[in-house]
Amino acid sequence: MASDKKIRRASFTDQILQILLKRILAGELKPGDRIKELQVANEMETSQAPVREAIRALEAMGYVEHKPHTGASVKAFSTKEMYEAFRVREALELFSIETGMEILNKNVEKFKLIQSRLENTVKDNDIKEYSKIDHEFHRLIISLSENETMMKIWDSLQIQSRVERALRGFTIPLAKMIKYHPPIIEAITNGNAKGARTKLEEHYNFAFQYFSEYF
Repeated sequence: MASDKKIRRASFTDQILQILLKRILAGELKPGDRIKELQVANEMETSQAPVREAIRALEAMGYVEHKPHTGASVKAFSTKEMYEAFRVREALELFSIETGMEILNKNVEKFKLIQSRLENTVKDNDIKEYSKIDHEFHRLIISLSENETMMKIWDSLQIQSRVERALRGFTIPLAKMIKYHPPIIEAITNGNAKGARTKLEEHYNFAFQYFSEYF
């Protein structure tokens, strides 16, 4: 049975992990920035052990890399990695539509609600909130498949792409981007898997074209 001390340390390690990950997502920690154990430990008022474990966890997740004589630093994803991540994400969503249209159709109101929230962000030109809600829209397609393995893979890819967007300061043409969602919802409403797949592919093709200068 694990001791209370080990449980507390594991819990604190997770807290540090989440704080560091949040900073990476927000762009506070940029590619190449070093993560110094002692500095973080002093800030968190703890020993270096849980900080070291949190950094190792981030390294295992692919957000941090360790270089000899340099230490841990935030990883800069290559253009090839980002392109592949987007392609795999698209493939997972297309598969989810193909195999789970019946359950998607039963939850069409959830898609409509998300779309309504997206439209409000366009009015306010709130890029950050749009990105967050758009994440919900695409994640819903996967989550309704009830395939936990696919969900985990998609989550890891989506976080990776959001990290890169935040760090590079992408801007998003909201008025153009949002037009690709209603046709997807309409196809889902009609139970048209082929149509939904086609419209989702058009959505991704536009995104690929727009972000191509960054790949």
